[in-house]
Amino acid sequence: METQSLPPSDSKVNTPDYASLGSRFFAFLIDVLILLIPVGMVHAVIPFAGPLVLGFFYYPVFHASPLQATLGKKLMGIKVTDTMGAPLSLPMAILRFFVATASCSLFFIGHLLALFSEKRQAVHDLVCDSIVVRGENVSVRVLDAWLDTLRKLFGAGQDAFEKIQTQMPQPSRRGKYDELDRLFELHKKGALTDEEYQRLKAEVMAR
Repeated sequence: METQSLPPSDSKVNTPDYASLGSRFFAFLIDVLILLIPVGMVHAVIPFAGPLVLGFFYYPVFHASPLQATLGKKLMGIKVTDTMGAPLSLPMAILRFFVATASCSLFFIGHLLALFSEKRQAVHDLVCDSIVVRGENVSVRVLDAWLDTLRKLFGAGQDAFEKIQTQMPQPSRRGKYDELDRLFELHKKGALTDEEYQRLKAEVMAR
């Protein structure tokens, strides 16, 4: 009886190629050098808050862009994805940035967790279900990726503003409500007869 050889196991085919901690560290240093002068200039004008805003428009915007990487990560040939290999959403990239910033302010204690994680995930990766892997999106232009994601960021903010605005009473409606209240008070005090009150009320409602 012939024994049929089994095909080689492909269990490792879909295993992500996690970026080394060394490549992540050097990517971080490159980003620091890129932002060093801009951060220093902004900090001189708006201490603390200025650099935070600058970082906000750098890290999460790049991570959520088609590039999926900051300039430092791109140069090191690594990128950020979720654990399924898909790009991070903008909200998750923003959350990741703030958690990473908190970790930095606590002497990088959250970053050190990557030393003991099987997937080399720091605290900000665990919170956002993200991983850093080898690979880069070479067909994506850096400036185009950044601007595209920036437009999405401001587009989402504009949509939220318009939604809130539509839920607020419009000035014309608010004016009608105020006028009706005023007529009601005059009628209650006897300054207007029932006939006058109903006539004036109908006029206000017809505007």
